Amino acid sequence: NLKNKLNPDDIFDIDFSNRTYYAFYDLEDGNYLATDKKLNVYSLVHDARPMAKKLKYSLADILVDIEAKKFDKDKHLEERFKNDA
Repeated sequence: NLKNKLNPDDIFDIDFSNRTYYAFYDLEDGNYLATDKKLNVYSLVHDARPMAKKLKYSLADILVDIEAKKFDKDKHLEERFKNDA
């Protein structure tokens, strides 16, 4: 079911801090939503701290929200920068 919601041509890997993430959603300006090998979802935002933040979303849930246009990437980025610690 997940494979139907992902375009394999749009997925690429990002190596950061000795970990590999698989970017699947472009947040623009070099920022992405990505998964690890265990399909945990991460927000990768290069100017926020931490750069890689694990989200409470499952991959299936976030893909449903993205498809239904319930995921607001601008709000997500705003929260990431606001919570910059």
